[in-house]
Amino acid sequence: MRDIVKIGIIGPKPYLIGETDTVSRDKIRTGIGQILSDLKKEYPTLLGLTGLDLGVEQDFAVACSYYDIDYYCYVAYAQIYEGWNKLPESVTENYLKLLNSSVGYTILSEGKFSP
Repeated sequence: MRDIVKIGIIGPKPYLIGETDTVSRDKIRTGIGQILSDLKKEYPTLLGLTGLDLGVEQDFAVACSYYDIDYYCYVAYAQIYEGWNKLPESVTENYLKLLNSSVGYTILSEGKFSP
């Protein structure tokens, strides 16, 4: 039996690479996909680890799902999406969909904090 290889990612939020900079975002997504694809060939038992924050961390969860890789979430605090009231409702819906599609999650703090 092979060990589980765990891989995680942290990265820029959409506002740090320019919310309208789809070229950079697509390059990042492509890179994530290539890395996961290569690792999946070498290590069939992978587990993705993500904070599921906006941007790259959610892109990582989507890529894990695409490559049939389980992912586990470490969420900063419960109902983190309550601070996203100025964002489209679809952002929260996507977050909850990704969270519910994970193999599990841990809430790291009971209260809110400023990153």
